[in-house]
Amino acid sequence: MNQSEKREVLKLYTWARLGERDLVARSLCTLIRSARTKRSVIALRAQAEILEVDTHPDYLDLMCAMGV
Repeated sequence: MNQSEKREVLKLYTWARLGERDLVARSLCTLIRSARTKRSVIALRAQAEILEVDTHPDYLDLMCAMGV
């Protein structure tokens, strides 16, 4: 991940602690969609697992819409 992606993921940890899983799921999908490298995509998807949003309906819908 590049520095801006890392900064955004750190913010998502705060939102996850506040219970905003839907916001975290949608934000991670946006980051994945805009990632420039495959390595970043892999790292961001790993963060989705860590933040436990990889099974969230919003995350799954958006990932399907992207064809992933």
